[in-house]
Amino acid sequence: MMQHRHEQRNPVGAPVQLRFEHGHTVPGLLRNISRNGMDVVTLTKPEAYTCLEVGMATPSAVGAALVWIPMFVVRRSADGIGLMKYKDVDGATHTVVERLLSRNPSRGLFQGWAVTRRRSAP
Repeated sequence: MMQHRHEQRNPVGAPVQLRFEHGHTVPGLLRNISRNGMDVVTLTKPEAYTCLEVGMATPSAVGAALVWIPMFVVRRSADGIGLMKYKDVDGATHTVVERLLSRNPSRGLFQGWAVTRRRSAP
């Protein structure tokens, strides 16, 4: 598959959730991120061009909140998937991505950030 990466990606190593169109969520590990894409380690291997959302825990006034970023699969590998952003995100989500890109990875990007789990629909 064609390489779509145009910007340098920053290593992250943070837990994420992958949410598919039918609402099913699976865990993943955010390996690296850029302004337009990311690489996620996951056992789930959706087909190329599958649309999904990536949920990342961020600090908020009341603890932690999940920010969802709309993405689509551009690459599958033995241990994960490569994703590209397919539409613009809101200001809060943009701020989270910029924070990940501006921090020094050796300092721990997610120190003090808690991961919240979404409750499955009954």
